[in-house]
Amino acid sequence: MDQRFVRQAIATGAEFAFLHVGGNDISPTSTPREIFERIVELVFTFNNAGMKKVWVAEIITRGNFSKVPGLTKEAYECQRIRINQLLHKKFGKHFVQFKDIKYPTDYLQDLVHLQTSELITVNTGIKKYMSRIRRIIASTQKH
Repeated sequence: MDQRFVRQAIATGAEFAFLHVGGNDISPTSTPREIFERIVELVFTFNNAGMKKVWVAEIITRGNFSKVPGLTKEAYECQRIRINQLLHKKFGKHFVQFKDIKYPTDYLQDLVHLQTSELITVNTGIKKYMSRIRRIIASTQKH
């Protein structure tokens, strides 16, 4: 992850962070363990900077791998699933899953990014994603 982004995020003084990371790191030569460890390190950095809670989003599926030579859907899915298993075990209730996001229905035509156009559907993929984030943040306000 770009360290400038990390410094900027810490500089905001935010109490909470929501991380959607890892999908772009998957390549034909990557390993689930190395991607998992980088995510854990990032969470540790944010916690040490004073953030009270850091949530980690699951790595969601995708269908276009043209920008990563040699990467197939099968290889991506194998790594994605293993990384998510490791993240779930490590972060428990701070690991966020998006079971209501459906592939390819909730995706843009590029089959990588979530659908944002209400011309396609009223309940877009990005709306489902943001709704889940709002529910998580709201749940912390109750405690």
